[in-house]
Amino acid sequence: MAIFIIYLLFCRRIYSLKSTKNILQKLFDSGFWLGILFVIEPFTAILGALIYMAVFLNHQIILNTILTPIIGFIVPLFLLFTYTLFIDKPYIFNNLFYFNSFENFYLFSENGLFGILSFLLTTTIISLFLKSPKVFLVNNSFRKNWILLLTNFCIAFIYALLIPVKNGSELLFLLFPISIIIANGIAVIKYKIVKNIFLLLLLLGAVFFTLL
Repeated sequence: MAIFIIYLLFCRRIYSLKSTKNILQKLFDSGFWLGILFVIEPFTAILGALIYMAVFLNHQIILNTILTPIIGFIVPLFLLFTYTLFIDKPYIFNNLFYFNSFENFYLFSENGLFGILSFLLTTTIISLFLKSPKVFLVNNSFRKNWILLLTNFCIAFIYALLIPVKNGSELLFLLFPISIIIANGIAVIKYKIVKNIFLLLLLLGAVFFTLL
């Protein structure tokens, strides 16, 4: 659960980049939270792509905006490296850079998570088809946020596939983008009865897969 809270703090700084206020501070903070995530789970390093996508969408990519997240990322790693040298256990730091092989793609079906993942992906795709056409017709700030949200979803999905130990916690990374995408998809539905049916199906699906 701690890693999920840190992930939310990381996302909070990422999505706040739509404002031009304190850009470098936000970039440093996002890199810092990513560094802590990396210490806990090295595969979260792929979330770094989300930082630079946010910079690309909202601001100019210049030397400062490129280097600042990297500096923030290095700070937790430097502190950990110093600590492991102090306690004479440098292997703890070194092990962060030994990634396990990309196997166990089928563990979702083995531990009962395949149904949950399929349900989430299906409802997300339906919501994307409902909302995206209207978003891309208008060139405004929400379109940038929507692109960033889709990027967030794709990266979180890749993370869920790559992480070697699949126990369900990796799906928490998908909950943030998925919940916003589904909420926007439901908001597009004009007819109240259709909206209620969609919400009922979501509720029944959540209850069903929880009881599995």
